[in-house]
Amino acid sequence: MNLSLVKTDSHLPERPFTTSDIESVATNRYALAQAISHGDVRRPFRGVYLAAQAEDDPVKRAEALVQVVSEHQVISDRTAAWVHGINTFTQTEMAQVPAVETCAVRGHTRTRRPGTDGRSRDLLPEDIEVIGGVRVTTPLRTALDLGCNLNHYFTPPAERARKYIDDKELGELLFVNMALWIDNPNESSPYFHLRALHPHSIDVMRYFCGDVTKVHAFFTKPTYRKIWSNAQINMLFANGCVGHLTGSYDMSGNHPIERCEVAGTEGRFIIENVFESLTFMPRRKPERIVYQNNIFGGVGSFRDTFRNRINRFVEQVDSGCKPEEMEASGADGLAAQRIIEAAIKSNETGKVVKP
Repeated sequence: MNLSLVKTDSHLPERPFTTSDIESVATNRYALAQAISHGDVRRPFRGVYLAAQAEDDPVKRAEALVQVVSEHQVISDRTAAWVHGINTFTQTEMAQVPAVETCAVRGHTRTRRPGTDGRSRDLLPEDIEVIGGVRVTTPLRTALDLGCNLNHYFTPPAERARKYIDDKELGELLFVNMALWIDNPNESSPYFHLRALHPHSIDVMRYFCGDVTKVHAFFTKPTYRKIWSNAQINMLFANGCVGHLTGSYDMSGNHPIERCEVAGTEGRFIIENVFESLTFMPRRKPERIVYQNNIFGGVGSFRDTFRNRINRFVEQVDSGCKPEEMEASGADGLAAQRIIEAAIKSNETGKVVKP
């Protein structure tokens, strides 16, 4: 989305501007086109422009959108995610400049303005916040609107492993090692692998170890690939536990795709291939306890994890579960995505990043 452009002799403002502001910013359409083509001006959305040197943050992004959105419209879906710092647009959409996705609250008509993608939606007051003078769906509501299907820990081995933690049989948590690798040859946006696959692996890590406070990452790819298809990501958790994630789109589905190891001062467990087995190794005893997937009443295939996850969701809704207590919630999906964005920023800058 950063279509920035050529250097001009005219001074471009720090604030967002539109084509109707040409005279007030002391330039002309030709100079603007040149600035865009050379990288001095960015065009985040159709009809809205920003000087390349302008700071890129949620407030500045919202200020750009207020130029093209009426007061009865709420920025939503992928545009809202962009405002909140998470880019879910494809590489093709970014190259063509995406439409602004908005929704009208009930009682108002959806926008049909060129360059926008308007729809109507029921929104509660708590679903909306104001950033930079424009109304935007909150991070939680945005995550729910974009969908969230975190299914990997809805298995008997994961449930039993979590009980080890809750019953203090692992003691004080020390580290978690997670691996998720599959064969996906598709070439999409540069960070397709991270954003598509690793909400699942990070959600498993958070399920066992809690919130993440710092991230450091390195990505790589084979010579024949365009996207970052392999990642090594280090994490520091709020409880002091440290973690590591290995991810890849260049492995094989003929072999195990996932492995999770969690260790504490009193023991360690390993979950092999999502649901195939759980091994618990108490620190003070020589034996190990192994739970194999039961062919009678266990998990028949990976598809069953989707069934388990949906059934659990229905159970929690029927029981009147509070939104903040829902398992694999929109908030969890958002937290995982923020960790991914922090890993991307870390890979780009070489620095430790806070999600």
